[in-house]
Formats: sequence, C-alpha cells, structure tokens
Amino acid sequence: MARDRIAVGVVVRRVLPPIVLGLLCLALFSPRLLHLARYTWQEDRYSHAWFIPLVSLLWLWVHRREIATAPRRPANTGAALVGIGILLWIAAQGRSFNALAHLSMMLVLVGVVAGSGGWAFFRAVAFPTLYLVFVFPVPKRLDDVYVGPPLQAVASSVSAKLIDLFGVPVVREGNVIDVPGTRLLVEEACSGIHSLYTLAALGTAWVFFGERRTWERIVLIAATVPIAIAANVFRVTVTGLLAYYVDPALADGFFHEFGGMVVFAFGLLALLALSGVLRLVSPARPREEAE
Repeated sequence: MARDRIAVGVVVRRVLPPIVLGLLCLALFSPRLLHLARYTWQEDRYSHAWFIPLVSLLWLWVHRREIATAPRRPANTGAALVGIGILLWIAAQGRSFNALAHLSMMLVLVGVVAGSGGWAFFRAVAFPTLYLVFVFPVPKRLDDVYVGPPLQAVASSVSAKLIDLFGVPVVREGNVIDVPGTRLLVEEACSGIHSLYTLAALGTAWVFFGERRTWERIVLIAATVPIAIAANVFRVTVTGLLAYYVDPALADGFFHEFGGMVVFAFGLLALLALSGVLRLVSPARPREEAE
C-alpha cells in the first residue's frame, strides 16, 4: 500500500502541474481561440484548421509507446518561455496585433511542454506540438501583399501562355484572360491560396506520419508551394481550353465548382509522385530507415 501511495503521489506531482497550467492558459487564450474558430469557419482558405488538432491527437496516439518511454526532466527554461509568451500576449492585446498574439500562444504551449517534461521530451512530441501553428491564419498584410498577388500573376501569366500553345486565341490583361466566348478572371480565390495553405498542412502531416529521412521531409514540404502553383496553372489552363473547345458554360461550372477538387487531387498526386522519385533516386539504407 505504501508503495502504491508513493507511486500515485509521483504521478500526481508530474501530471497535475502541467494540467493546471494548461487549463489556466486555455482560459487566458479562450477569447482568441473562439475568434479563430469563427474566422476559420467563415474563411474557406483556412477551413483545414479544424482538422489540425485532430491530426496532432492522432499522431500522439499512433506514437504513444515511444512518447511513454521518452525521458522526462522538467526544464526551468520552459517556465521562462511561458512567462515570455504571456508578456507578449499582454503586449499583443494592447496593440491588437494578431500575429504577436499567435506567436505568444505557441511560445506558451512549447514552454508548458518543455517545462513539464523537459526538452528531450519536447523533441519526442515536437511535431504534434509545432504542427498546431497551421491553425493560425497567415498575417493579413503578408497574405494580401506578398502571397495573393504573386500567385494571381503567376497563374494568369503562365496559363495564358499555355492556352496559346494549344492554338487558342488569348488576350491577357493583368489577371483577366480573354478567350473567344468567355472571360476568365483569375481572382484571389482561384490564384492558389486556398490549395497552398491546405496542401501545406496536409502535406506536412503526411510527411511526418511516414518513416522518412529528414532531408526528404524538407524537400516534400518545400515542394508544396510550387506544386500548389502548378496545380492552379493546370486549373486555369483547362478552364480556358474547355471554354474554347467545348462550351463556355461548362468551363465556368468546372472553374468554380470542381476546380478546387481537381487542384487538390493534382497536388496530392504530385506529392506522392515526388516521394516515389526521391526513394528511387536515393534509396534509404537500413540505418536511415529508422530516422
């Protein structure tokens, strides 16, 4: 009985503090979390955010045995990181700075994990912890200035050239592509932003669920950006060809209703193909399989 009480006491001392701290942080961040829930529900490009916590939980369940055996030694630097995160959170509230608020939430989360289990334990759960960053929207200025417009320009420019290669008369003015019988407006929703963010989140999860070498993971995650761009160029090009050779009404329906699914399928197939090519070019050695 005495040993059982000691064991229970040890478990309580290890588990209770991080649970209490986690609940306090959850209460502190609850207004921001509710705002994120409403925003991601209304904004199509971030609809994948609802699945991010589920992916993290699934990863934890799949790797529960490895996590259970991971060394645990609470780190004071984790507690310091929690303090820094809370200070940043307070500063963000005064300035209504969303990006700073999101950064502070991630710092607090990392600090809680490291402070309760240590940095060796954090490395064991680094992916499901850091993967939660996909819940947060990209800062609006970065999205509106440095992401959206370049993607629109690339999609419209390359698509117009490809349509011309098929012998279709085409005139491009900015993000507007004119083909006989219809006009294609490469709007922000059709520029690749939606598929880029979703493909990046899904591709990252897929990469870390499999047994892959570190450099393979880096290449595959980085490849989601050009793959998303190529997928949307394919979407706009096919739309223009359908408008000219089949029926403008059919092309319009494809462009707005089925284009997103085609782009997403294109992106997934491209990632699978690239993964296969990497394995063919550089087969994993027995020692590397465990990496």
